[in-house]
Amino acid sequence: MSMSQYTKDPKKEDKKPPEIDPLLKRKIRAQYTYLKLEVDYHDEEFEKAKIGFNNHFKDVINKEKEATFFSGKNTEASEDKNPDVDIDIAYKKIAQKVHPDKKGGSDKIFQELREAVNKSDLEKILSIAAEHNIDLEKESDINLHQFYSDGVSKLQSKLDYFTKTMAWQWWHGDEDIKKAIELNVAHLYGQKDENV
Repeated sequence: MSMSQYTKDPKKEDKKPPEIDPLLKRKIRAQYTYLKLEVDYHDEEFEKAKIGFNNHFKDVINKEKEATFFSGKNTEASEDKNPDVDIDIAYKKIAQKVHPDKKGGSDKIFQELREAVNKSDLEKILSIAAEHNIDLEKESDINLHQFYSDGVSKLQSKLDYFTKTMAWQWWHGDEDIKKAIELNVAHLYGQKDENV
């Protein structure tokens, strides 16, 4: 086994990533902004759907069957507890200025930064950076195009999660879809009359 496989090729280190078309960068940022609004809207709609669904089926669902079916599984779209490298770098760079132990730092701003990182909220992270005159692209070598592209993928996954749930489909479905879901719920989680 040669050591060369573990060392970096100096010729490759000097190569910079290809320049990305400025229009494509703007498109990805706009797509991210749009999807962020969509997720915020769908999140509110999803809460309504869950409440309506749970109220409608509260007397139909056998809680023991439901608990057995869902035991050990998180059915909510989980937050990314391991943010991508660029978010981690951004967090560290911003934290150097806003941490409560630093001069001019603030508990409130630092908490906002942590929440933004946990939610992969790029807009909030970039907003905090701008408020503190931190140019993440220059100071941290963060590829903002990739930053936004990753954010678009995560937001699209959240939207997909909302629209694929039984609660969403029942809430937004026509009468045929609602009847089909009601039959499914009764079959999967329904109360059975033990005396029959």
